[in-house]
Amino acid sequence: MMKIYKHTGSGIYVGSCIIVAADNDNEAAEMIRKELDSWGLRNEKLNVYELEIKKGVVHVDNGDY
Repeated sequence: MMKIYKHTGSGIYVGSCIIVAADNDNEAAEMIRKELDSWGLRNEKLNVYELEIKKGVVHVDNGDY
C-alpha cells in the first residue's frame, strides 16, 4: 500500500517542499533526492517524513511574492 511522504527544506525566503506517493521511506527518499538534484539542490539534506492520511487539506503553499 502506498503512503504519502513529504520533504521540507530550508531556504533564504521559502524552502523546498516535495510530496510523493511511495511504497516505503527509502523509495520516497530516492524520488525526492532525484528531484532536488534536478533543481540544483544536491547539497540539501533530506527531511522526509510520512504524512498521516486523514480528511482535510493535504498541502497549502502561498509561495514567495
